[in-house]
Order: sequence, then structure tokens, then C-alpha cells
Amino acid sequence: MKCYLALNYDIRKTLFTEYWALGTHDKRVAFIARLITRKEKQVIRHRKPKSAKTREVTYQYSFEINGRRVEVCKDCFCRTTQEDKRGKQSTANKRTELEMNDVRAHNNSFQAHERHYTRKTNDKKYLQSHLNLRIMYNLYKEGRENFISRTIYEREFHKMKLSFKKPYVDTCVKCDTLNMHLKVTTDLNNIKEKTDLMLPKEWISLRLRMTLRRNVFLSIFSSSLVFYKRQLWTYNLTIHDNATGESTNYMWHEVTAGRGANEIASCLYYHYLGKLSDEIKDVTFYTDTCGGQNQNSHVAAMFLKAICDFPHLNCINLKFLIPGHTHKGCDVDHSMIEKRKKKIYFQIFHPHDRYQLVREKTFLVHE
Repeated sequence: MKCYLALNYDIRKTLFTEYWALGTHDKRVAFIARLITRKEKQVIRHRKPKSAKTREVTYQYSFEINGRRVEVCKDCFCRTTQEDKRGKQSTANKRTELEMNDVRAHNNSFQAHERHYTRKTNDKKYLQSHLNLRIMYNLYKEGRENFISRTIYEREFHKMKLSFKKPYVDTCVKCDTLNMHLKVTTDLNNIKEKTDLMLPKEWISLRLRMTLRRNVFLSIFSSSLVFYKRQLWTYNLTIHDNATGESTNYMWHEVTAGRGANEIASCLYYHYLGKLSDEIKDVTFYTDTCGGQNQNSHVAAMFLKAICDFPHLNCINLKFLIPGHTHKGCDVDHSMIEKRKKKIYFQIFHPHDRYQLVREKTFLVHE
């Protein structure tokens, strides 16, 4: 009936205010009764007995605006005189804030720890591995007559960003000791002195990081008989350039060479030949403290030879990371390779297949 042309928003608001300002229920009933007119049906359709309608009269709805009756449809009449009930009725299973605070307090009663290396990008906290949601919910129900459902309990658990997944990397002993001191001591000056001793005074800009990936078998077979056979080991020395994000992988298998200090030094020297330009004056390497591969006289002698062979080099810095803080970009590259291994479309039978797997991640591979 195009009621919006006769009744704009301001007029409907005025009618709504007048109607609810009447106060009593009887007055509002009389107001509505005055605006509804009952009439006989104008058209009667002859229908089959099964589909015959029982309505015998027609109701006409209208409003009085400036002394003139304006006819409107039933929907417009009801929407103008009735309050909007949407969103005002609470759900039957809604829990009180006191009950939800009880759930949060129960979750916080379990000791949780953060990831050691990804605290800046991951705000989750991790509970002990022997726990799970079923155990925690059963402990929550003990001693409580009125408790929430497990669905709501698990929803609140995830809202608090809790998980049971173990961190991939071990924490540092010095950092764990400092955290324990912070929790139990009241001598802040003593803590400050320990912190100053543990933290470096300044950080030098990084250039290259290197690490040898853990040993991996050459083949991936589904046959159980292969598990009991002696399999071929493959090695991968990864050098990650922090300036460009480039990952270079030097790969070989145990028939070619071992994985001692001479092999590591040879790969590093070859990396110098291919990567260093005359503009580079200083190079910084970050590595772990593995004596058989990095922290030894063979690698140091190789660096001395590089200084002699490349006159443009002024200094080579070899930094050994503190145990517990050895997570580097190379470890991220290795993790990406492990994930890719689960999705490969070919089987690995030959060392070249293993090298191709690493190339699938657009990493550089030197065989």
C-alpha cells in the first residue's frame, strides 16, 4: 500500500510516542480499537472444501494524522504501535559472568608456559603434555553442583589462547633461571645485576647464519622390510642470508663424504667463492657451538685462508650462539622442507630425489 509515502519516520515516531504515553493497557486497547475497522469480505472465491478459508471478514487499519485518517497495511500498523522485542530477551542457557569467571580461574590454576623463540608473534600459552580437555573438565566438575557444559568450557579455553602443544625448541637454562628468580625474589637490584650479566650490551647486524640439518635417510619406502636395512644417509648444510632471506643448501650423501669439520669448512669456502663480491667488506656468521662442525681449528683456519684469498675482506666475525638460543632462519628453512616432504608427489629412491625435494621450496641447492 506504499505506506512509507504517507508515514515517514518522524510521523511514525510521533504515533509510537503518543501510543505508549497513554499509560494503561485499557487506554492502549481503546486506541487500537478506534483505528481498526471491521468490514465484510468484498470478494468470495469458490474453492474446494479442502482448501476453503475460514476468514469471513476483512480488517482495515488506519492512523489519524492531522485530523485525517490514513489507511495503512497491517504490517505497518503493527510495527508502528509495537515495541521491537529483538535482542531484548536473554537466551535460556546463557551463563552468568560469575560462572565464566570461575571457568577462567580454573584454567589459570594450571601452570602454562610460552614459546621460547616466537613470543613476539605467538601469544599462546601451553599447558603440560599430560593434560587434556577431558581431564581438565573432569577436575572442574569436582566439588561443583552447578557447572557449565563441556562445550562452553572448551570454548572459553580456546578464547584464553591455551593449548597443549609442546614447544618445538627447548628453553634456555639462563632464561628459565631468571624467570624463577623474578617469581620468588623481592630483591629487584639483585635481579637487575643478573639481567645485565646475561644480556649483551649491543647487537651487531646479522649477515649469514649456518647450521647442519639433522641426518636424514635417503629413501622413503612403504615396505616394512626396508626399515630393518641399513639406509643411506644424506647431509644438508644450510646457509641463510639474513639480508636477502635467501637459503643456500649444500647437499651430499655419506658415500661422497662425511659431516666433519673439513666438510663444513669446504662448503663455507665454496660459499665465499660464489657469493662474496668486492663491495662486501665485513661478514658475520652465526652458528651453534657444535665442536665437531663449527667450533674447531679447521673452520678457523679456513677463515684465515679466506682473509688471505679475498683482499677486499676486512673482517670475518664468527658468533657462537648461547645454548638454548640457537634457533635461526636455517631452522625455519628445515621446518619448511619437512612440511613439504609430507606433500610430495614422487617417491625418493635416489639422492637426486632428495635434492629435488629441497628445490621444491625454491631453495638453492649445490650438490
